[in-house]
Amino acid sequence: MLKKLILSLLCFLVALVLLGCGKPSGDPKAVLQKYYTAIETGDVLAVYECLTEKIKANVNKDDLVNRLKIQRIFSTYKGYSLGTATDQGEKELNGQKYKNVFSFTVSEKIVRHGQDKETFGNYVTYVVNDNGNWRVHSPIYDDPKKVFSNTYANLGWYYLQESKDYNLVEAIAALKKAVQYNDNNFSAHWGLARAFSKAKRLTEAKKKKKNAIEIAEDNKAKGTAYVELGVIFANTNNYYESAIAFQEAIKVDPENEYAKNNLRVQQINLGDVTVTQNKGQASQQNKEKIGACIIVDAQVQDPDPPLNTRSKPDVLSSLTGQLPNGTFLKVFEEQDGWLRVETMDGKIKGWVAKNRVKYKCQ
Repeated sequence: MLKKLILSLLCFLVALVLLGCGKPSGDPKAVLQKYYTAIETGDVLAVYECLTEKIKANVNKDDLVNRLKIQRIFSTYKGYSLGTATDQGEKELNGQKYKNVFSFTVSEKIVRHGQDKETFGNYVTYVVNDNGNWRVHSPIYDDPKKVFSNTYANLGWYYLQESKDYNLVEAIAALKKAVQYNDNNFSAHWGLARAFSKAKRLTEAKKKKKNAIEIAEDNKAKGTAYVELGVIFANTNNYYESAIAFQEAIKVDPENEYAKNNLRVQQINLGDVTVTQNKGQASQQNKEKIGACIIVDAQVQDPDPPLNTRSKPDVLSSLTGQLPNGTFLKVFEEQDGWLRVETMDGKIKGWVAKNRVKYKCQ
């Protein structure tokens, strides 16, 4: 009788163990839907509660709440869609092993304020068995400092836009916060350099632009940073250093037409003194020269929109696209009342009439 009782008890304990090792009840996809719906509605506390215990341990709750609130300043979340669940079985995510893991392809639609265009993000998010509960493992929080830094950098760039929310003080504060989280954030240093330049704090601008050059991950980004450093030097009538910066831009990015054109401008400003000649001699001649206007960026302001972009600086040349008012543009060249431009996303390139855009002379 005692043996039967002990055997029954052992069977009961084994059943409990097996039950505890099984998958949690409920649908993993439903948990992910709850998570993204909370993001969409701005329920930041519900977002936090859906995350794994590992993420909660690594991510400060207040930081996460602030991040989601900040995102709503410069963007509007327009919805999401989830792909079919893929059973990954046992898997290690960011140093943590989980017995049951499901992966989902997520597509998000977001509108950036001031740009009035939708952007789409596609990535993988996981739902895992976290101590008997389905919870969300979002890979963006594998490096919390990096994601928080990027959020503040995006906020800083939003305040730098020539829009109703343009605010240099807020831009500088946000970009400094981005650097505090991640000192290797190229976008943050680059944005700070531009903000300081607009605020006429040129010594700080030059320092931050040099920081951006040092940490740029590719030659194109490094070339862009050298170009803006050249513009900062030109603003202080230091044409020799400006020309050197444009030369460096061409070295790392030989296709940088903006650098080539502005190098020629600075060589004209230097008169007969070549860039390779004595710096002191060049600086002496700088004092007698008047700085040329350098247009770095512009915004479409057409009384009869949309603005046509053309293949050549000629109204009879073929169209390459059309731009609504408010579109921000990078400017590479000026010729006979035309500007050679490119949209910020690089999708539309061409020539536009200079009198149909708003710009500032740098």
